Amino acid sequence: MTDCSDCGEPIARPDVPCPTCGAEPSNLVLDGATSARVHDVINETWRLQSRLGAGTAATVLEATHEVLGQRVAIKILAPHHRDTPHVRAAFVAEARAQANTAHPAVVRVSDIINTPTLCASVMDFVDAQSFEVTLQRL
Repeated sequence: MTDCSDCGEPIARPDVPCPTCGAEPSNLVLDGATSARVHDVINETWRLQSRLGAGTAATVLEATHEVLGQRVAIKILAPHHRDTPHVRAAFVAEARAQANTAHPAVVRVSDIINTPTLCASVMDFVDAQSFEVTLQRL
């Protein structure tokens, strides 16, 4: 569950327009606890650009390094999972494993943000079509 930044109403799916006021997903609050929004800067480094996808455990956003201009994807653990110690530990372990795996089919993780209000992994941005689009073409 997330909140619309325009009208404040709760919405069940952060990847569709707000059913109350019609605000587009890019305007929606991404994480109720930290109120991270598209165009916000997180960890004093990464400016959130757009939502790439969302699932039950995390939201993936495109972001840009404020100084270097590096384009990345940031996977942010959902608040209801972030506050569960074993889920947070598994998320960090996954990021660590990804960071230490060199394979063309595995996206490289370059950083982890692990604060009391935010758990996220920073990874290479892959400019490609979604898995859903790929399946539709088959």
